[in-house]
Amino acid sequence: MDLYASYGFDFGLSIGATDYYYPGTEYFDFSDSTGAHGFELNLGYELEGLSLSANYMLNEAGGAGTVGGDMYFELGYSFESLDLFVGAGDGWHTPDGEFGVVNVGIGTSKEIPITEKFSLPVSGSVILNPTTEQFFIVVGISL
Repeated sequence: MDLYASYGFDFGLSIGATDYYYPGTEYFDFSDSTGAHGFELNLGYELEGLSLSANYMLNEAGGAGTVGGDMYFELGYSFESLDLFVGAGDGWHTPDGEFGVVNVGIGTSKEIPITEKFSLPVSGSVILNPTTEQFFIVVGISL
């Protein structure tokens, strides 16, 4: 379970923190390099369809795979019914820890009407990780 908190300002800026937790790998200890929790700070900005985010891992946690100081940046653009994005990072984001492009994708979302008063928000993305040569199809339903 990953816990997060974020706050978005009216002018497009958002700040947040995430705790990535890998149960069964180790116990909780922020200062222990073998811990199961990776703590990340997030900063984002959106303006007229363009989005930019920057993320920074605070700690080394062997159980979570973080080395501390790991960075990830993502640039996106949202059209009327389509989202494009590309992301790059280092540390736990790449197999060798070196900075590289790890996320290139296209996504969309739609609300499917079920009744007059209820619709089901669905989303989907196709994503390529050029660094690992892996392809992902992600589908989501929000309730």
